Formats: sequence, C-alpha cells, structure tokens
Amino acid sequence: MSPGDLFRAGVASRTINYSSAGLFKLLGIPRKEMTRPEIQTVRVEALALAIGKEPALIVTYDFLANRKAPDAMSMRIAISKKCGCDPMRILFSGTHCHSSWYEVNPSEPNDVKNARQEFDAGVARSILEACDEACRRMMPSEIAYGRVPLNGAVSECRRMVVSNGTVLNCWGMGAPAFPGMKFFDKAIDDIDDAVDFLAVRRTGENLPFAVLTGYGSHIHLLPVPYVNAEVAGWVKALMEERIPGVTALYSAHAAGDVTMQNLESPPINGTEAEDMAWQNMMGRMLAELFVNPVVERIKAAEYTRPRFIAHESYRCGTWGGTPPLMVVHALALGDIALVNFKPELFSHYGKEIRKRSPFSKLLLTGYNESDYAYVGTLLNLEQGGYEMTKSNTGRPETGELTVEMAIRMLEKIKRRSG
Repeated sequence: MSPGDLFRAGVASRTINYSSAGLFKLLGIPRKEMTRPEIQTVRVEALALAIGKEPALIVTYDFLANRKAPDAMSMRIAISKKCGCDPMRILFSGTHCHSSWYEVNPSEPNDVKNARQEFDAGVARSILEACDEACRRMMPSEIAYGRVPLNGAVSECRRMVVSNGTVLNCWGMGAPAFPGMKFFDKAIDDIDDAVDFLAVRRTGENLPFAVLTGYGSHIHLLPVPYVNAEVAGWVKALMEERIPGVTALYSAHAAGDVTMQNLESPPINGTEAEDMAWQNMMGRMLAELFVNPVVERIKAAEYTRPRFIAHESYRCGTWGGTPPLMVVHALALGDIALVNFKPELFSHYGKEIRKRSPFSKLLLTGYNESDYAYVGTLLNLEQGGYEMTKSNTGRPETGELTVEMAIRMLEKIKRRSG
C-alpha cells in the first residue's frame, strides 16, 4: 500500500471581512438596524478528507444558510477544478446564525448593492481559498467519533400547543395565549440532548487538529446590531482555547422546531452596553455546556484510520422552482457517517434518520443550499404556527423524502463496503 492510499486529512479557515459595515441589515424580523462592525470573528472552514487522489470536503460557515443555489453550484465547480474532486463530494453546512448574514431588498440603493456583491465575492473567494489550503495541507491522519450528552439544559421546543390544538411559538421567552385559550404542552418533549463530534488528528499525535461538532438547535441570541457568529462562534472559540492548535467547525442540523434555551433572562429595554454584556455572558455559558464535555470525551477517544471513503448524493428540483431544489448527501468515513440536508428540517426527521441509520456513528449536518426553509410533519402542518405558513415551508413530503433518500444512500454505502 502506497502512502497515497492511506487516509489523509487537512483543515483550513478564512475570516470573512465585513468592510461594508453600516450598509447591510441583519437577517431576521427583529433586526431592523443597519449592521455595525464585527464584535466576533466570522469564518468559513474547510475539512478535506481523502484516500487516494480525490478528496471529499466539508465546508462550514457562520451564515444562516447558503441561500443562492446557482452560486453554490458554481462554487462546487470552482472547488472541484482547484482541488480535483467531484463537485458533489463537497458538503456545505451553515450554522443558522442570523447575525452574520443580511437581508436582500430588491429596491436597495446602488451603494448597498455594490457592497453586497463585493461581500458575496469575498465569501466565495474565502471558501475557495479554505478548500484549496485544506487539500494542500492533507497529511496521514486518523479520526474519532463521539456522541456526548450535555451537562445542562440548552434547548427547548419553541412550539407550544394551546387548548384548541393549534400551535403558538414561545421562542424561549414565553408567548401570549389568546383570551380563553390555555397552553396545553410543548409540541415535542424529546429534544436532542447530545452533541456529536468528529475529531481528526495527525497519525502519532495526541491532540486533534480539527474538531467538527453537530447539534440540533437554532443557536441565535439577542439581536444586537453587530456582526457576530453568536453561539457557534463562542463554541468554536472556546474549543480552540481548550485544545491548542485545533481548528473548530460547527454544524447545526434538524431543529426547525427547537431553539436555544436562555440560561439567564435577557435585559428588557436595556442599554446597548447591557445587551452586549448579556450576549457575551450567555454565549460563553452555552459554549461551556457544549465544549467542556466534548473536550473531556476527546481526551479518551479511540482513533482509527478509515479503510474507505464513500459518498452518495441526491439532487432534484430547481432553485425557486416546483418542486424546489433539494440536496441530500451521505458521506462515510469507514464506520463513521455524515448526512447533509436542507435547512430547518423539524427534529422529528433528524431522529428518524438516526433511528434507521445502518451506521451507529452518525453526525448530522444541515443548512446546505436546498430551497425553502422549514419542513414539518403532516401533524405540524395541521397545528400551524409561524414555521408552517406557505411562505416558510416546502412540500409536506419533503421531510419523508429526505429521510428515505438518506437511509437509502447510507444502506447502499454499507452494502458496498461490506
């Protein structure tokens, strides 16, 4: 066996430059002010994995989602030419972070339009550069997987069922019930309470040089009008503080009905200084709940060198069309598998994939370039709520199709690998 036939991996990151602060509006209903400068580094990261010549790439970024599918395909082609891989062996995964992405207004003035185009070009360039560097830095490596229960309450179902069977959103801070109505219960009570991780280390080393974590929750905090990576940024920063020399990657997954649970109440009509202090305190508190148990598990993790890398992908529909674009990936690294899917599947579908997966070591990654946002079950559609409005949700069968395609691809890989 030649050295080129051994498992190799490399990682790289790029900081996104917000030189046009003051021109964009952050994405989300409460965020009406123009974006001010950064208070936290916003990044893209690329993890390259290979046996033989052709790599697979996992690209993570501090954005709500890669919302422009044609741009995503052009990025796939550019990366594949630069790195020598199949365009569909590139998995894009966002964090669900509102505070580092922007709203697009069709009537925006030229200076905003030009700044946005410059920013978009910078993002594309950063992704390409990170992928290229990760591939060039690949070295003989080994990997470890873990699923780590959290030490405290982090997430909760944000959909509350009221006495007439419909649903209202609580967003972690309570919700008003209509006169004559009473809250009955949360729409689900089995929140995913564990973090999955993939750690990659150089063969013969003790510490990993890359750690990818995956968790099923919306992660955003109080909408301060500054560019930042919110909880994901705190998780990555703390992981890199705890493990010297590591590059941390973060992926959110199936949690369209799950939100972060504030451990402390946010200020009401507070000053900007009070809002910022709360943001920093809460970000670090939540990051501690993530990072500390993961780092402890990594210390005792068993690393292996995968015998094979296998990838399957499914793609149908068109961006903005009928049916809408849907992309699903399955990537296996020996006995460890990753599934990558569209934004904001409800948690039910993540649990279904995990329950039916032929791979017990499974890491879910969400927020690729698929169209539409929330995907709930038929019951969720009957219950209604913010996520289930026509402007927010795709076809009812999208969730079941995502699960079926993911399981079919994982089973195909399992059979092929023996």
